[in-house]
Amino acid sequence: SQGQLQVLKEISPPLLADEGAGVLIIDDLTDTGKTAGIVRAMMPKAHFATVYAKPKGRPLVDTFVTEVSQD
Repeated sequence: SQGQLQVLKEISPPLLADEGAGVLIIDDLTDTGKTAGIVRAMMPKAHFATVYAKPKGRPLVDTFVTEVSQD
């Protein structure tokens, strides 16, 4: 279970200038989508890629390699 999410380091202003257009964000696993949702809100035009995607987090990523069960 994930707790409260906290942004530890602000995103560089040049990356935010065009809502993240041209930025690739890579994660190993998208589980519930909470983290991806926060980053997506900050950078809606960024491309999100993950190796593993669980069903709850799947709608928040653009590209994934393998879908795994939510359990």
